[in-house]
Amino acid sequence: MSNEVNLSATTNRTLKFVLTYYTDETETTPFNLTGYTVRIGVADSTGAAAPMHSTYNNSNNPFASITNAAGGVITVNVPIATTVLWAVGTYNYDLVLTSGGGEKEAIMEGTITVKAGIAG
Repeated sequence: MSNEVNLSATTNRTLKFVLTYYTDETETTPFNLTGYTVRIGVADSTGAAAPMHSTYNNSNNPFASITNAAGGVITVNVPIATTVLWAVGTYNYDLVLTSGGGEKEAIMEGTITVKAGIAG
């Protein structure tokens, strides 16, 4: 089940948030993420990769990671070294879990509005 959450980010600033994924709508039982991977992808309104398309989880750019599998905790942490390269604008994003069997589920999606950092 995907939740729509619109985000805001600023160039020259770290973008970091932590979320817990639950099995139920009342958020009482965390989803056990053992065996899963997570990635965050960003694209413009046409679906083309955005200037921050490198925010996919891999060994070189682990911007989305499972930080407590049994507790259902996911951390997204995009450092200043990456956000400084972002173009101002509004983009679409999704946060996708992949099971050990290869099944994919978008658990969070929406828009991300990037503003210019003024104070550097």
